[in-house]
Amino acid sequence: MKKSIVVFFCFIAIHATAQIGGNGIYQVLNVAPSARIAAMGGTYITPYDRDVNIGFQNPAMINRQMDRQLSINYLNYFTDINQGYFAYARHFDSVGTFAAGIQYLNYGTFKGADIAGNSTGTFTASDMALQIGYGNNKKQWRYGANMKVVYSQLETYKSLGVAFDIAGAYVSKDTLFTATVVARNAGLQIMQYVPGNAEHLPFEVMIGVSQKLRHAPFRLSMVAHNLQKGDISYINPNAKNLQIDFATQKPIQEKVSTGDKIMRHLIFGVEAVFSKNFNIRFAYNHQRRKEMSLPDMRGFTGFSWGFSLKLLKMNVSYGNAGFFPKTGSHHFSLLIDTPTFFKRKKKAPSTTTPSI
Repeated sequence: MKKSIVVFFCFIAIHATAQIGGNGIYQVLNVAPSARIAAMGGTYITPYDRDVNIGFQNPAMINRQMDRQLSINYLNYFTDINQGYFAYARHFDSVGTFAAGIQYLNYGTFKGADIAGNSTGTFTASDMALQIGYGNNKKQWRYGANMKVVYSQLETYKSLGVAFDIAGAYVSKDTLFTATVVARNAGLQIMQYVPGNAEHLPFEVMIGVSQKLRHAPFRLSMVAHNLQKGDISYINPNAKNLQIDFATQKPIQEKVSTGDKIMRHLIFGVEAVFSKNFNIRFAYNHQRRKEMSLPDMRGFTGFSWGFSLKLLKMNVSYGNAGFFPKTGSHHFSLLIDTPTFFKRKKKAPSTTTPSI
């Protein structure tokens, strides 16, 4: 018997990861794939360096510096929700740079029940996305594209879809300034959860700019997300602090100012790049703070932070993102330069006289 509770639990889990709840299926595509991206507010599309994880959100930044970079990422989300992301890139002088990645999100184990509330045992839910990306440049102008094949299983409900990203960017000659435009997750369902019930993917348009200060170790960034929709504000109709209209005896809905609506599109971040071996990161996501915090308990909701350091020929990163008061997600990343990591030491020449 089909379990109605499946839809309830699984879609709550999906919407918990979304920038805009209910804006489409496969919200796994919006989960920050790495610790660095999580620390920078969940969306970070402006850096031009060897971090192969950036290509998942912005294929225009897939570049030759990422050649043979291997990334291993793990996210300990809420309760028993866990995510892994693996990425690798190869550069070819005559063609450009290619990147491939696999993202897996396990929502955990749930208790099932039929429509009468009788227990039907347990079930699982998970999503998987396979990414293939390409990036190249013409002088300071960059361009790139991603194709992502997504498979989702929510108990007995299964879906298969394909999403495409396209992006362009400008990188200054000294690489201190970058500007980029990205259109993400345009695509369709090939197989629906419920046959005949086609659903939209979480399409999104973003613009990002960043500036590295020439004489200080700071890189400032700003990302404007979900520009395909003007007003992305959400007001909880069940909020306990709503005032009552004495004439109608109905709750008075909160009004969102124009400035607040604009701010909900923006993510501000800063990276303190002290050296190639150590840096720290901070960011602020206004939409997350306004929509995920409680009226009387905001805490660090909307703020995120992290750091990166080089250990044993690897870059190790940690990111913490505040989604709820006193609750944050923990992201861990390893970035490995495979030629250096697997380089074998040359044996010293023998000084002994060989026997005859």
